[in-house]
Amino acid sequence: RRSGRRAAEEVKKEVEERLKPKKTVIREPEILIGPRMGIKGKGLLEMREANADGWVDKYDFEQVQTAVFLLTLTTDEEKNKRTGDVIDKLAREVKELVVCPFRMDCTFAEVTLVTETWKRTLMTSANAIWIEPMKSVGAKQMPMITTAPERFKTAKELADFLEAVMPSGGIVEMLRKDLEKEPPSKRSRPSHQ
Repeated sequence: RRSGRRAAEEVKKEVEERLKPKKTVIREPEILIGPRMGIKGKGLLEMREANADGWVDKYDFEQVQTAVFLLTLTTDEEKNKRTGDVIDKLAREVKELVVCPFRMDCTFAEVTLVTETWKRTLMTSANAIWIEPMKSVGAKQMPMITTAPERFKTAKELADFLEAVMPSGGIVEMLRKDLEKEPPSKRSRPSHQ
């Protein structure tokens, strides 16, 4: 009887293991995670707010060295909590996590307050790097948070923004290489609005 139970338990464990959803393995050393952008490319992952819970669990990040997370600054505490949970989980999965605020869902005056909240949140992650949203960038030395378009229309536009605001990194080089490989007819086009 004992051996029968043990065999049944082993079969049950094996069946449960097979029924677990398979994780998607990410093979790129650098990835970019952001909201829906309509831009396709290697290492570009979209995360919608509605799917934030459990999003990190769907992927195997073992081969990822650096992840860049495009963050929308907001005063909505619930959204910040959900996003903070995703960033915290992601920071445990990758070697380096760069959090890059690129859009405001708050007033310009509230950016400093929201930034301080995020800095406190990220203090627990030793491998998280915060990009300062008020950092002056570009020829006109504008605050970084004001320079991103509402929606990136092309991979080149995204690469130009990241190159201006981030410390040198492989994600920009990866985007540029993808642009060189694609024939002009296949390059990302603006979606219909």
